[in-house]
Amino acid sequence: MITTTNELRKLSVFFFALAMSVTIGCSFFTEDTVKANAETDARKFADEFYPSWQNRRVVCQGVDFDNNQYVSCTVGGEQLRPDGTTVTRRASIECATAFMFDYGRGCRAARMVQPTNSTEE
Repeated sequence: MITTTNELRKLSVFFFALAMSVTIGCSFFTEDTVKANAETDARKFADEFYPSWQNRRVVCQGVDFDNNQYVSCTVGGEQLRPDGTTVTRRASIECATAFMFDYGRGCRAARMVQPTNSTEE
């Protein structure tokens, strides 16, 4: 039985530290899986939407920094021009942060986020 405010404070600090450890630990252990799944999905996206790009490369983040359930990825490659020269192309996409289940996986074009001014002028 908790009898003092000091004991309650110690217990609160303990549970806060435990919750933070679990949160940080889960992120650390899932980062490689999220990155690998996102890069696989990004390659499929590139195959479908950029079939004319040669020497395609894909790189994705392993952490969802903006908490929208997608990680940022970049797809790059060379595209052959009609005159025979090549031009380097890049596209920013986002892929789902799947690490446990395969449903809901896939990628989409990156969305531009327009900052809003919340104060009235």
